[in-house]
Amino acid sequence: MENAVHYQEQWVERLRPKMAEMSVLAAEEASVFWQAFYTAASNARLALAKNGVEAAVKIGVVNLDVLAVLQESVLIVDRCHVRLEAHGGLGHGLCQVYVHGSEEGVLAAIEELRQAAVRLGGYAIVKHLPFSLRQRVDVWGGKPSYFFLLEGIKRKDPNKTLNDQCFIGGI
Repeated sequence: MENAVHYQEQWVERLRPKMAEMSVLAAEEASVFWQAFYTAASNARLALAKNGVEAAVKIGVVNLDVLAVLQESVLIVDRCHVRLEAHGGLGHGLCQVYVHGSEEGVLAAIEELRQAAVRLGGYAIVKHLPFSLRQRVDVWGGKPSYFFLLEGIKRKDPNKTLNDQCFIGGI
């Protein structure tokens, strides 16, 4: 198994964008990293951060397209004049992107991230954004063609047995 892990590390290193940093951590270092990582998300409950707005976007694409999302993120920084932190998992294709900047810059970056995800056959969902900005953007990214089925499921489940929270489209 160790050989497979080293092979994957080398493979990711070869595909890594030039501007991206890569570190391989083991044992305790990895544990400390993941603990810090899980608590590093933006706090979009605040209307404004010190230097603007913060947003968090979840993107789902085919696993190897994570690299394309990360490359596009680098370009979005320059086009939208925002600060952006992004990570993704090649094993599952899920990316988390944290965007910091002016209201207009953050909204433009969200739209560009969504367009990139859709081009790759994926999706982008806004997880955190101040309320005033959530009113200006579709956090779910549009309703899929099968949305009527989801609405029907919700109507037939008034006690919320199947899903006690809202899901796609805010239902």
